[in-house]
Amino acid sequence: EDGHDGEDGHHEDDEHGTVTDVPLAALLDAGTVGALAGGTWATDAKGAEACLTGAPDGAAASRSAVLVSDDGRLVQSVSTWPGPRAAGRAKVAVGALAAELVACGFTEAGDPRLGDASTALERTSGTDGAAGTTERAVVIAAEGATMVLTGAGTAGAEGVWESLSDVAMGTLCAAGAHGCH
Repeated sequence: EDGHDGEDGHHEDDEHGTVTDVPLAALLDAGTVGALAGGTWATDAKGAEACLTGAPDGAAASRSAVLVSDDGRLVQSVSTWPGPRAAGRAKVAVGALAAELVACGFTEAGDPRLGDASTALERTSGTDGAAGTTERAVVIAAEGATMVLTGAGTAGAEGVWESLSDVAMGTLCAAGAHGCH
């Protein structure tokens, strides 16, 4: 490590610090979602729209998960960014990722002030089990990683959504070049 802090106070990693595989620990699992949202959650074999799970241009690695229950759906995609300015690249990516969500029918709903950079979005869900409910989304950059998280039905419900977002931001550090600290 070079010990250099970037202008935002975060350590700027070198190429050797690039995370080239997003660990499973960076994603919420069915048990955690069930504990927060209630019900039984499982992986959805149908997957999700590319705008929710696609790897962003320039990302070093990405991983996504789609979880469903009888009345809810949660989609999470985590990406890491390469090189000495990973934190800066992740911050810049928030705008591009939000633009992809807008192209999928979401509208911007403000900045939830999470992580190094973030934005919140919403749309009406057309998803089985959550159809007609508000689908919430948040895009967050933290520790040189980005996350797109969407929730509909019980996962997007008031109070539950905020808890899921907080826990997901906490697990995002597993995809950062310096891990959780």
